[in-house]
Amino acid sequence: MAEEPERRRVLLADDHPGMHPALARLLMPWCEIVGSVYDGGALLEAVSRLRPDIVVLDVRMPGVQGIDACRPITSRAPDVHVIVFTAADDADLRANAFAAGASAFVGKTCVDDLVTAVQHISVRPRVDVEPRDLSGRLIDGHHRERGRLSAELHDGIRPRVALLAAELAILRRQLAGSPFIVDQVDRLVAHTEELDSDLHRLSRDLHPARLEREGLPASIRRLCDELAHAHRLAIHLDVAEVPAGLASDVELCLYRITQEALHNVVKHSSATSVTVRLDVGLGELALDVVDDGRGFDPVAPRAGHGVGLISMQERARKLNGSATLTSAPGCGARVHVRVPLDRAVTGERRQ
Repeated sequence: MAEEPERRRVLLADDHPGMHPALARLLMPWCEIVGSVYDGGALLEAVSRLRPDIVVLDVRMPGVQGIDACRPITSRAPDVHVIVFTAADDADLRANAFAAGASAFVGKTCVDDLVTAVQHISVRPRVDVEPRDLSGRLIDGHHRERGRLSAELHDGIRPRVALLAAELAILRRQLAGSPFIVDQVDRLVAHTEELDSDLHRLSRDLHPARLEREGLPASIRRLCDELAHAHRLAIHLDVAEVPAGLASDVELCLYRITQEALHNVVKHSSATSVTVRLDVGLGELALDVVDDGRGFDPVAPRAGHGVGLISMQERARKLNGSATLTSAPGCGARVHVRVPLDRAVTGERRQ
């Protein structure tokens, strides 16, 4: 007779009180529910005290956000599996969850997938993987998926939008004798052009083909110009002469970090001025993004900032480098990235 698998100890972490009894009823056939946490700030203490095998973790929580709490859990207690269970499902969030050490990512509309994830963990113990190798593979997979989506937008959806615009133009000529209807068609044409412009921007952001054509300095310059124009932000760019033959994976990671840092400035900082500096120092490439915004306390719980910083740190770590964030209330913020120069010019080269 087959031996019944050991019941796993599960800690539930969700800010919605009604979710806990529902999850407990769902998981009890396979698990022992050892506790419930409603605030991200209390989660690490609960993990230390209750010693669960699995943490079912919501993303949106007061105190410390779920993704921000995931890495400390998996680094301090490597035998604990974290299942991110959230209604906020998107590709970036999923990638950041796995990069932070999550064992599974499940949408709240897919409760059967949660049961499957728990059962999988119950019969298949954690496999030890070098963290840098794991995060590197996740980032590479994320990049490939971005490329696929970009190609689908560019080659599949945008041509259909262009066809729609052409058919509207034909309809406008056929209805030239009806001024009111022509006015409505003109509005549809304007909306269609805006949609095409947005699709073009989204495709470019997902997979910056210009990076392969023009290289890192020119691509960062274009990125800064576009954001400065779109958000009326003064962006000062200082780019040194970078080494010839810069590895393509290094270019991509530094571009993505710059993109993430600037988007954080636009979204969170209320800054009026930003300086982006790419420099070559003693044996390393250095990237700085400095803003004059309102700043914040880096150790205080905050919504939104943590996920972006984790993403930047994982990208830098893949290059054997580092990414740090310094800030203080009223004093702006600085993202500082360092990449070893020998790594920067010996990776996969642009074809």
